[in-house]
Amino acid sequence: MTAPTLPATLPTLSLRKLRDLILDGDPGCLCDPELFTGPAGIEAEDEPVMDRDARIDAAREVCASCPVRLACLAYALRTRPAAGVWAGCTAEEITALAAAANRRPVRTNPAPLRGANPLIAAVPGQGKTGASARSAEVA
Repeated sequence: MTAPTLPATLPTLSLRKLRDLILDGDPGCLCDPELFTGPAGIEAEDEPVMDRDARIDAAREVCASCPVRLACLAYALRTRPAAGVWAGCTAEEITALAAAANRRPVRTNPAPLRGANPLIAAVPGQGKTGASARSAEVA
């Protein structure tokens, strides 16, 4: 499963603003909340596996066309829900995505190059030799 890329502004919004953005965006999950959380009055472990799988598949279809799916994913990644379907992902999948994101090394600015910059040295007339562009063309 590949997660969609989040716009840069979503992770910086407060949880309240994310929630408001989701609720104001006409999310598909409001049509049938039990489709996303499971039947009321039935514990998750008591829901028959085939029923659960069919319910999750139907919820994923609703999420696929939801206008606030990415905001929902950002919210779920920050809150780590214990149950339900969020942005087309189960709570377990959200936990796995968050864990994978935490394992990925964060790249900072690379260390400055030592010695001559190979990009400049490769440009005729810009290297340490002081060769002109014309002499590079002749060679």
